[in-house]
Amino acid sequence: MDPALTIALAAAAGVVVQSLAHHLRLPGIVLLLGAGVLLGPDVLGVVQPETMGSALQILVGFAVAVILFEGGLNLNLQRIRREAGVIRQLLTVGVLVTAVGGAFAARLFMGWEWTHSILFGTLVIVTGPTVITPLLRRIKVVHRVESVFTLSLVLALFQISNFFIPESGIVAVTAAGMVMGNIPTRVQRDLLEFKEQLTVLFIGMLFVLLAADVRMQEVRSLGWPPWGL
Repeated sequence: MDPALTIALAAAAGVVVQSLAHHLRLPGIVLLLGAGVLLGPDVLGVVQPETMGSALQILVGFAVAVILFEGGLNLNLQRIRREAGVIRQLLTVGVLVTAVGGAFAARLFMGWEWTHSILFGTLVIVTGPTVITPLLRRIKVVHRVESVFTLSLVLALFQISNFFIPESGIVAVTAAGMVMGNIPTRVQRDLLEFKEQLTVLFIGMLFVLLAADVRMQEVRSLGWPPWGL
């Protein structure tokens, strides 16, 4: 299977499935994961992420950079101040409840040792507003040189940050998005529209690729406990 064909099919399937989910009023993530499994090696075999080798990790990194930058653009500081109480609860009580609940659930259903259970609890703290929000939008694409220029700088920022401090790129691009998102200019508005469409494309492609990369035999081997978790 040609790696380029895998990427193209995953991107096309992601956009189609998101549109279908929108019309059916279903969570996009459910259909995207289903499409990944259906198109992946275990069923139809038309999307085969393993043919991409290390390029898959690079593509995921670039896509995450764009998604988080677009999410940062939507983090309006005035709106954050208005919702300070809710945000404070999410970052304190919400984090504690999710971490403790996730850890105990993993211990109860999976029988993991406490070290792994606590790790699981802390990992599932993260919610996905930067992923969910773009799925709910459909805006006309605005093609402007300024937007493409900014996109290239975002990808460069992501890679340069990771070069100096591993895994720091996601923080850098999110912070850059927040700065750009709070500058009320025409360029910023055009940039936001462009990035929203690009984010929808990347989200669909990523979920299809990552779901196709999971072997169903590995999932079945876990048995019933994960369903309880």
